[in-house]
Amino acid sequence: MATNSRRVLTPLEGATRVILYAAQTLPASSVACAVRCFHLASALGRAGIDVDVWSHTAGTRTTPLRLPFPSNRLPTALRTLMEAFLALEISLRLVWRRLRTPDVVVVLSSPPFVTCFLAAHACRLMGLRYVWDARDVYPEVLFNFRVLRGDSALGRWLATSTRALYRDALFISTPSDAFVATIRDQVASKDHVVLVRNGFDEAMFTPATEPRDSGPFVCIFHGLLGRMHNIELLLDVADRVAAIRPDVKFVVVGYGPKEELIRTTPRANVSFLGSRPYAEIPALLAKADLGLAFIEDNQGTEGAFPVKVYEYIGAGLPVLVTPLSEAGRLVDERSFGRSFTNQDAAGIAHTIADLASRGERYAGWRRALREGREPFSRRRWSDEFASRLKSSAVRE
Repeated sequence: MATNSRRVLTPLEGATRVILYAAQTLPASSVACAVRCFHLASALGRAGIDVDVWSHTAGTRTTPLRLPFPSNRLPTALRTLMEAFLALEISLRLVWRRLRTPDVVVVLSSPPFVTCFLAAHACRLMGLRYVWDARDVYPEVLFNFRVLRGDSALGRWLATSTRALYRDALFISTPSDAFVATIRDQVASKDHVVLVRNGFDEAMFTPATEPRDSGPFVCIFHGLLGRMHNIELLLDVADRVAAIRPDVKFVVVGYGPKEELIRTTPRANVSFLGSRPYAEIPALLAKADLGLAFIEDNQGTEGAFPVKVYEYIGAGLPVLVTPLSEAGRLVDERSFGRSFTNQDAAGIAHTIADLASRGERYAGWRRALREGREPFSRRRWSDEFASRLKSSAVRE
């Protein structure tokens, strides 16, 4: 691969043309990557940057991509092949754009890793400036889930090639402190990696003026029901709570491979609503008392910070988190709720039973959320991303 060397940092003047590849749909999708990209695009626009959003289906976009976004329900090999074809489409479009607008900056928000990985290498070959927005740290995720061995020839090549992408990017943004630390170990300058948290949309998620003080205590779990999410623990906790406080209700909103765990064994205290439009999520949270965010244990979950946690914070909902990760520590330190290990189903169940009385501990968490939620606004972090992009550019 060709590399860009002897780079000189220069400020961008006036309106700058930016291509943002946004996986999924903007803004209607509740999928985390779509929400993040929507807010990045909005912040770039506020900063006076001309944004050309490339996406797959109708929504806030400028350029519609012909190939669909590969479903995460597909077998790994087929999904990888489809991501490669999508990268080919993006690369061909970039060739044409390179001829028409050579000073464009390309923002690639990964995953989908294969698509963004190949598109970034196309940018390197064509001399196009690009920003790598690492919503997860690849190829480490593939190694952690044993999709690929890190000591294999392919694994070593992917790791080396990804470091080259980091090196030649305008900068790298990523949503957690742990991810920042991991990527900084692979680049020469710490300033090359910036923290851009996800956060909550302050226009959508607001605390209830009058918290619920009567009626069934409702626990909610929303978002992707994928293999990183501990749905087995969620159902175990629901069963344990049913034996202690049968009046406590669990509401699950979302879709994914693990939804079958909920569908196959119905429970009287668990309501499964399936996938719902993103615009409906705030109303559902407003009817709940407690947010749940259970993530599986693996080597990559130290830096996991589910978007649902931010949205619970925005809605003023106390939250219970597993495992004892970056998200869990924040919740503990700020008294927004409590974190647990994935092995402590009994402790989680007894905590929920205690909170269901809406006593002083629960009221204290609600007060802490109302007073401490503001720093986790998406707008703040997205504006910082736009400011960084506008103040940094490269030229040969």
